[in-house]
Amino acid sequence: MAGYHGGQAVKRGFYMKRSTWEFESVAGRGGILPGNKETSYSRLPLPAVMVAGPLMGLAYAISIPTVYCLSFVYSLARLVGQKLKITEHKDSVLTDKVR
Repeated sequence: MAGYHGGQAVKRGFYMKRSTWEFESVAGRGGILPGNKETSYSRLPLPAVMVAGPLMGLAYAISIPTVYCLSFVYSLARLVGQKLKITEHKDSVLTDKVR
């Protein structure tokens, strides 16, 4: 991947800002990359974008329900754990009074 800088005239294609992973699309016959000379970009080949885009969307679509389910199970387990701890504490207090 060749390196490009902000303000540089480039051919059409997809460019990724290296510092923040932001994508810029340059259409038509070309254009100028946004930013100043310190902003560095990498040109991404079209086949890589065509493969990576749907895979990233799939990963996002799978991760959202997974995170939701795992956080629900965690909350439920924590609630049950707190209830058991309270019950255990009450039992130990009652046993101490009986002695």
